[in-house]
Amino acid sequence: LKACKANGYHTAVDTSGYASPESFRKIIPFTELFLFDIKHLDPSRHIEFTGVSNTGILDNLKLILNSGKEVMVRIPVIPGKNDDPEHLTALRDLLSGLKCENLKKINLLPFHRIGKAKYSKFNLPYRMNDTEQPSPERMKELKEFFEVTGIKVKVGG
Repeated sequence: LKACKANGYHTAVDTSGYASPESFRKIIPFTELFLFDIKHLDPSRHIEFTGVSNTGILDNLKLILNSGKEVMVRIPVIPGKNDDPEHLTALRDLLSGLKCENLKKINLLPFHRIGKAKYSKFNLPYRMNDTEQPSPERMKELKEFFEVTGIKVKVGG
């Protein structure tokens, strides 16, 4: 990041937010844009679906936003995992409360199976076989749901 920034390149970091605040403090000066994924707000569900705690993730998002760096929040939409009304409402309320000039966009990322082949390549079980892709109509509905935050919303990355 330092070298790219020093040579005039636009710098971006794609992150789940799962790192120490110190790690973010080290890279913030050299980063212009953060693509920040929010997978689930409920700590136990986050562990169930990702294998790690979400403790600190939202604090890191606030740290980055407070730094003034541009942020795009990305929400993977996974039917049956994180698309229930309670979670979506809590997420919308959180983002409404975080709204600021440098929170540029919410990207709603519909679940897909593009990476499925990688699992067999590495002899790993693919646990999402029963998960359907959200319909275009559902994604449009969610776009409208999140637009009330006043933050620009886009379906896809």
